[in-house]
Amino acid sequence: MVDTRVDTPSHLFYRIWQQRYPLSGLGILFALSLFTTGESLLRLGVAGVIVIVWLFSHLLAAYRRPLVIDPLLASTTLIFCLWLILSIFWSVSFSTTFVNSFWLSTLGAGFMVITLYRPSAQQWRDHLSLVIAITVISSLYACYQFIWLEAEPRSVFLNQNNHAALTNIALLFLLSIALLQRPWRLTPIIATTITILLFTMFISQSRGAMLSLAISAVALTFLLWRRVPLRAAIQLLLLTLFAYLLSELAAGGEIATTVKSFGNSFNEGKVRFDIWHDALQLWHQFPLLGSGFGSFWLTFPSVRNPETTDYFFYAHNDYLQLLLEVGTIGLLLLFLLYAVIAHRYLLLFRVRDSHPNQYIEGSLMIVTLGCIAIHSFFTFNFYLMSILLLLGMALARFQQLLLQCQQTPTTLRLATLFPRRPAFVAITVAVALLLGHYPLALGVSDLTKSRGIRAIQQGDLKQGYRDFSLASRISPGVDVFHLLQGNFGLDILRRKRSEEFVQRTTNSYRSCLEVNRYRVECALGMAQLFRKFVPEIEMSDEIEALYRDALSKNRGHPLVLAHFAQLLIEQRRIKEAYALLNGTENYQMHGKGYPLYLQTYISLLETMGVPREEIIRKLKLKIAKS
Repeated sequence: MVDTRVDTPSHLFYRIWQQRYPLSGLGILFALSLFTTGESLLRLGVAGVIVIVWLFSHLLAAYRRPLVIDPLLASTTLIFCLWLILSIFWSVSFSTTFVNSFWLSTLGAGFMVITLYRPSAQQWRDHLSLVIAITVISSLYACYQFIWLEAEPRSVFLNQNNHAALTNIALLFLLSIALLQRPWRLTPIIATTITILLFTMFISQSRGAMLSLAISAVALTFLLWRRVPLRAAIQLLLLTLFAYLLSELAAGGEIATTVKSFGNSFNEGKVRFDIWHDALQLWHQFPLLGSGFGSFWLTFPSVRNPETTDYFFYAHNDYLQLLLEVGTIGLLLLFLLYAVIAHRYLLLFRVRDSHPNQYIEGSLMIVTLGCIAIHSFFTFNFYLMSILLLLGMALARFQQLLLQCQQTPTTLRLATLFPRRPAFVAITVAVALLLGHYPLALGVSDLTKSRGIRAIQQGDLKQGYRDFSLASRISPGVDVFHLLQGNFGLDILRRKRSEEFVQRTTNSYRSCLEVNRYRVECALGMAQLFRKFVPEIEMSDEIEALYRDALSKNRGHPLVLAHFAQLLIEQRRIKEAYALLNGTENYQMHGKGYPLYLQTYISLLETMGVPREEIIRKLKLKIAKS
């Protein structure tokens, strides 16, 4: 019988939305996630809103659709994500953990969207093709940076290691498409794409990325032995060799040096070992629950040895950092997820003969997850929105392939759990609004802050201060806006003293410390405010307490050391000032305060009557150590 029904506009719109929205939503979110590194709160806020809209719109669309899930895999994935998000309640900085939770949520969002959407094989290939195309564009930009600009080939990432991890994921995704072709054909597009991705990975000189990809290649050879054509393996090997030779030519022989350095991994990795050694001290402070997801950069300065270890935002070992931030419980939940994934893969391995395509693609999804899991021992892939999004999608696709091999998979219907659709819609929208208002407010506050900066640059100081005040009121739980308002208030006071501004600036710094007690800049700003504009004698103890508290949070901060030493010199406590400055070295991450630190040190030595030649010798020694 011929279907003579005519689509109404609403039905037609729904069909287009169902077919195109998931792909376009993924493209927008993945492209934006590449630029979301925490440096721009506006981008972070927009990305958070898009994640919520993307996820909850799929949840609404799946109301009457049967959801086929693996209960154990789905529950362990979501419980792990939920634990990291819940760490906001015991975090040392609520706003820091809440902001980082939006990065992390892309892992759960990617998993849930693919689970809710249940793409067909063709739709899944479309999704992967879009991801690969965007990654190739990013890789070409990295090549431009390396060849023409003679800079690190990191594209839009913080460093080249993270971009190398992304190229590894895209490469394995591409193989999951190519190896399922029957018959096997190495088309020019596939060959060119593989070459670009491998070339970019090699010129990154990321030993962790090379090692994890090599282990992944060995694992694939073992798992897919005799299941893919021998010709395909030979052609892929030749492409790898060709990309390596190209990268060696472009890098002038540096790639071979990087490969040889695997034999001297202890000396090459000494910086990381120093970080890990110091960071482990934090575990004794927060053993069970951790200090809150994303808070490592705040707590690490309190335990690092400033004479041996630089200041870092990440531990460069995701497992160690998760142990410190979400505690022993959080790390055990991650290992439980790994164990469940391994168990589920064994189920797929047992039916490899009856479901060959599902086995090949499922193996590639598992190897993709394993590749990043190995690389994460040496970098911070778990803290990158784009990487987490793709990992969540790969895990959901593995679940889908596994369920295709089961005769009676578990089926869940949201309509059964929530019989009344209006109530389900109301609850879903309410939760989405509850979660979405925070990143939205964050983005608005960042826009307001930028407007205030422009006003100051144009000479309108009052408008700039009003914008900073508005930004801090819109997002009262974010320390950076209070800090910015306090610093600008301090600058205004240097030009014209006002008791009202003294009180306002004090309140700004106090609000900053209430929101984040590890924000050393707030304690430093308040101490400077009290020293210059609150001259009462009784404030000296509080000023000293502020400096000592700041040093307990960051043992090598040069600005705190310099200002504290100046206070001690004013109080004629010369020996204490000398012990403070002479026993601490400082490093590049706080370079803005280093000149003042050296100037204070020289003035102190002159006050002590140290000969000029000895001052020069001490200064050279201190600079050389730094």
